[in-house]
Amino acid sequence: MLALIREISNDIITELDYYLKDQGDRYDYKSEFKSEKAILSIRNEVLKAYEKDKYRGRATVFVLPA
Repeated sequence: MLALIREISNDIITELDYYLKDQGDRYDYKSEFKSEKAILSIRNEVLKAYEKDKYRGRATVFVLPA
């Protein structure tokens, strides 16, 4: 279970790193991380990448134990 959480966390961090690199040097993360609209945009980018990886069999589906 912890290994799966670690894997998903690493994927999310990688996606965030690329998102921030794409935004450029002038990206004001302090303001953006306070903005609901910006956070929704970031969330959508991360989820889109996860869904693509899941579809291609590169990501393991996370399911909480019963």
